[in-house]
Amino acid sequence: MLRLILFAILGLGSMTGSGIATPQVSDTQAEPPREPAAAPATEATQASPEQASAADARTHEEWQARERELLARIQRLELELAQEQALRLQREQEWMQFTQLLQLIPEEKRPPVPEFLRSEEDEAAPDDPEALQQERAQIARRKRAQEIKRTLRAYLRAEGQHAFDLLEVGGLHEDGIGPIVARQLDAQGRFLSTLVADRLRLEKSASGYTLTLVLERGYERRAGQTWPFPSPTGSSDETSSSSPEVALDEQGEEQLGGEDGYRKGVLRLALPGVAPGPWIQSMPELFSPADRDAMVDDGRTNLIRLRFALNALLDQNTRGAHWKLVHLGGVVGEQWRQMHFAELDRRGRVVRRLFADRGHLRLEGNNAIFELQAGAQERDGRRSAFLGDRYTLLVPGIDPAAWRSAGLPGVAPELSRSALPPAPVAPLEEDS
Repeated sequence: MLRLILFAILGLGSMTGSGIATPQVSDTQAEPPREPAAAPATEATQASPEQASAADARTHEEWQARERELLARIQRLELELAQEQALRLQREQEWMQFTQLLQLIPEEKRPPVPEFLRSEEDEAAPDDPEALQQERAQIARRKRAQEIKRTLRAYLRAEGQHAFDLLEVGGLHEDGIGPIVARQLDAQGRFLSTLVADRLRLEKSASGYTLTLVLERGYERRAGQTWPFPSPTGSSDETSSSSPEVALDEQGEEQLGGEDGYRKGVLRLALPGVAPGPWIQSMPELFSPADRDAMVDDGRTNLIRLRFALNALLDQNTRGAHWKLVHLGGVVGEQWRQMHFAELDRRGRVVRRLFADRGHLRLEGNNAIFELQAGAQERDGRRSAFLGDRYTLLVPGIDPAAWRSAGLPGVAPELSRSALPPAPVAPLEEDS
């Protein structure tokens, strides 16, 4: 019993001496357990070959997805561009139809011009009978020009020529109409350029089945730039020069001082394979008097004998090309009409052909020169009009005395040609 009391007293003293009722925990015991230190970064970034190939595959897939996205965007933009072009072409056609509809209204039924748009010339009404007659004649010429415009557009469409679209014409003048405004279109009917000229006329080659639209003193406007028509003496017969040296911008036109600065030259648009007969009958005002002349032969020359004589002289030529007169339509005075020449090689095969409505023959020394007009040449099945509506056929190394004595128009006197005996003609056989 005494021992128990002693142990109790000793235990109570130890507790009061410490002063803390709860057990103390050291700092090392309070901290959570630490994880092992990470390895250096260089060792962690080192990947296996499988991981590298997987990363490359993901990059390739990303580039493919980006490429597909860009291709889809390009297709969408191309579709939008085609739609906008179709819409623009539709608007142009609607505007043309509207202007054509307005032109169908007779001038006397059109509403009067507002006073603020009238000029001094309009306000001064002509009281003089001669002035009134001149005004009526001018109105008639404008009306006839509109009729020619409709006819010309219809004939071009009938021939399948859709590249030249005539929009506006001024009035009717001598051997032509003008000023004119036209468009050039591509094979799909899309706009290419605008053509402006002071006058439009036509040239024909009945023997060469070629018609040529001639635009004089004008220019072509393409992509905001202006090119004057080629010079008549130039060597090019294309639409216009593409050299940037002759291009005039808007500022250049103002500095050059109006139409004299950029309205120049001649543009020739040939239409091969077109019979000019209906064009002359419907629009004779667009052709020159020589083209309107329907006379082919005056009946004073034996054409068969003349053709044989010329071919015999051409056979004697051993220098240069060998030519043969295949057809001769007639002779009017000293002018040859409706000619067809063929150039032959040494084997007698046709190299090219020349067709001309008119021609003159002259001798210069040992050379015979045919000045051909209103024609076309054909090579390898392709036919093109003469450059500048002229072609010079040179036959070198001839015997001038033999050519003068053969009675050829333009070389021999008129009497010697009319006195030629006619070629024998075989009698016609009676029908059984």
